[in-house]
Amino acid sequence: MIQVILGNKGSGKTLKLISLANDALKDERGNIFFIDSHNRHMYDLHRDIRFVNGSEYGIDSAEMFYGMICGMISANFDITLIVVDGLLKMLPPEVTPDKLENLFNRLAQLSDLHGVRLVIGVSGDADALPEFITKYAV
Repeated sequence: MIQVILGNKGSGKTLKLISLANDALKDERGNIFFIDSHNRHMYDLHRDIRFVNGSEYGIDSAEMFYGMICGMISANFDITLIVVDGLLKMLPPEVTPDKLENLFNRLAQLSDLHGVRLVIGVSGDADALPEFITKYAV
């Protein structure tokens, strides 16, 4: 299952994602990963949540981001939740939300196949984002 937290910059998406990850420790039976585009909020997460700074891996395309998620899941079958903050910040500027349909379709399939819930923060006005993203909004 994919869920998307939408909102403009400064709307509190990051705090919602951090709270969601920390609260999930009570219910999740597996490992929780939090992927961010920087280290700024690393210490806001509980120590049992695996923090990954996505910008350290030279992600230069949506396909490479997908490959990183596949690698995480294949290396750790106990992952039940992956929270992603700053997806668009990890991707090159030319990768705009309207170019992410294939990524979202593939992530949805991967998520369902392996039973991993993905929660992704996406910056932007919900009315301006494509339907293939907004349909996952919570």
